[in-house]
Amino acid sequence: VHSDAGGGTGTTAFVAVDAQKSTVRLANNVRNGLVTQARTHREGWADRGTRYAAFAEISRQYNPEMPAMLVEVGFHDNPNDVHYLNQAQFMTDIASGMADGIAHWRAGEDAPFSPVGPDR
Repeated sequence: VHSDAGGGTGTTAFVAVDAQKSTVRLANNVRNGLVTQARTHREGWADRGTRYAAFAEISRQYNPEMPAMLVEVGFHDNPNDVHYLNQAQFMTDIASGMADGIAHWRAGEDAPFSPVGPDR
């Protein structure tokens, strides 16, 4: 989990350029859960999608035994995103959204999205 820079806004997920279908599905589910929670704080939180990248952190060459993805939660050079990134409740909620996405992925491709956590 990172924050991005470069003048944008919103959330992006990245997978390796040679990612398996299940890893792309994981990234999509995690990003969807995160964005769903972010939008409870700011309607219209930007969903920048899932993209392919040649980052060592998510490379199958260095990590062949498990799926890997990178999530850029928001932009630390965008004052609107920073406002939320600095709020503990926002960070807690997006972490829950990411956990929801992992649970959805683990349940299988056709499983309905059902949030997890003690207060849901």
